[in-house]
Amino acid sequence: MLVMGCCAFFVSAMRRAKKTRREHEERDARIRQMQEDGASKKEISLAVGISREALDLVLKKFETERVAKERSAQLLQDIRWEDDLDRKWKIEELMGALLLPIRARTALGYGSEWKKVTELSLRELMDLVISDEPHPKPGFLLTPLVDFRNVRLKTFWETVRRLTELDLGDRCNQEWRRRLERLRQASRLHGGQRYSWSKPCDHPDWLLKEPEATTLATPIQTPSNSALCPSQRPHRTGARRGF
Repeated sequence: MLVMGCCAFFVSAMRRAKKTRREHEERDARIRQMQEDGASKKEISLAVGISREALDLVLKKFETERVAKERSAQLLQDIRWEDDLDRKWKIEELMGALLLPIRARTALGYGSEWKKVTELSLRELMDLVISDEPHPKPGFLLTPLVDFRNVRLKTFWETVRRLTELDLGDRCNQEWRRRLERLRQASRLHGGQRYSWSKPCDHPDWLLKEPEATTLATPIQTPSNSALCPSQRPHRTGARRGF
């Protein structure tokens, strides 16, 4: 009974948190629209039903986001100009340019501090999201990102979509689309840690609509094309690229 009660409380708390987050997003969208329409702070505060202090915090957040987007645009221009998969970038600069989901940025930041890594290339980042390392089990795809703390499938797919939307330069774009082909072929996602659980690879509709890569992807092993049965080859999942 105690376990059931705890589970019910947890589910209820999660639902309340989602509802609150959705309400805040709707409120912020309304504030942004009123601000663009030229409404005064007093008008916005009365219409939305929040204090002037709370409104100032929201507006400060808008300004921070605006500055981050401008800086991201400049850094992305540099990345496109270089168009080099193996060029090392300072991690804080790379995260600032790509504007990955907050959970992914936080996890990668903590991971880099723990491993004492200060620079990362686009190839190494792609390896963390969609690894090129083959998995011995048919249909499995290695994605070390899902083993990072607080990273779940939702964050993984948000990260994949963000990288897909970005223009990283011709060679980098081609490499990423080649990896997307591997992702399309996968039926399970595995972080690579020895005791981590695999997760179902439910492809979102937007991924299936993406144009195919011009360079063929290395096929994901299936029962019909696997060179070795999983029982014939040990699963070396301890090694990772990047961190």
